[in-house]
Amino acid sequence: MDRVNPSYAAAQMPPAAPLAMPAQDLRTAPAQQRQVADTSGGWRLAMFLPAISVTILLLWGLHSVFAASGMSWLEWLLLSLIGMTFVWVTFAVSTTAIGLASALDRERPVRKAEPLSVALLMPIYNETPKHVFGNAAAMLDDLTKCAGDHHYTLFVLSDTQDPLIAAEEEAAFAALRARSTHSIFYRRRRENTDKKTGNIADWVRGWGAGWDAMIVLDADSLMSGRALRSLADQMAADPEAGLIQSFPQLIGAETLFARLQQFSNLAYGRLLAEGLARWSQSEGNYWGHNAIIRTRAFAEAAGLPRLRGRLILS
Repeated sequence: MDRVNPSYAAAQMPPAAPLAMPAQDLRTAPAQQRQVADTSGGWRLAMFLPAISVTILLLWGLHSVFAASGMSWLEWLLLSLIGMTFVWVTFAVSTTAIGLASALDRERPVRKAEPLSVALLMPIYNETPKHVFGNAAAMLDDLTKCAGDHHYTLFVLSDTQDPLIAAEEEAAFAALRARSTHSIFYRRRRENTDKKTGNIADWVRGWGAGWDAMIVLDADSLMSGRALRSLADQMAADPEAGLIQSFPQLIGAETLFARLQQFSNLAYGRLLAEGLARWSQSEGNYWGHNAIIRTRAFAEAAGLPRLRGRLILS
């Protein structure tokens, strides 16, 4: 137990392995890294050109209909709104087509590399403990079945403020630790400074040097052992990669709208994600969780400074 640091209400953690995470200066550009071959130009042209062309053709056809009796300001407004909304549909169609073309390529074998020590980080805040630790148990059990060279450690990083939920968390942690063959640790902060992002940063500064990479999970994340191993394999095979993210899928939907979303996610979501990855490449956005991140690269580049001024919350 960590009985020294007063900022932790409860902590069963490994020995500290501090890693510097300096705040970045947002007024200066980051140091230029080694240039990676960028082949996104052709894919971006294949995405934007059809999408914009189809949108222009649609607007031209509608304009010819409206203009037959003269264009009013309301018709111009309607035409503008149609253009701004329809272009997103064509972007999605083009991106999915690119994903289909990319998926038809022969899959490249992953180069063998040194095994990684991977931290599975699960930040939680007043969540239902049986769901959180149930998902964690399922992931660890599946990892046990998937033979691999990487070493995985689970960290449950709690910001829970409710004492009853906190007690359930500690009991669930003890039960999971007793039955699992993997290394599992738990820590609960007294104050949830900077919320879950602050919890992740706190782990990086205190223990980040002990792990090559971290897979950041959400409280309701459920990943297969195969998916976790694939992320680790891809990271180990590409020493230049700082972040590799998975394709999230919706499961367990109950309402009609949610089930429609789940069906569309299953039907073409993978192709949409593949196409987005193909044309955005190293300039894609981070979806927030279920991704593997190289720990030292994160510490060197992701420290955010505190901004002065009033904070406006919408």
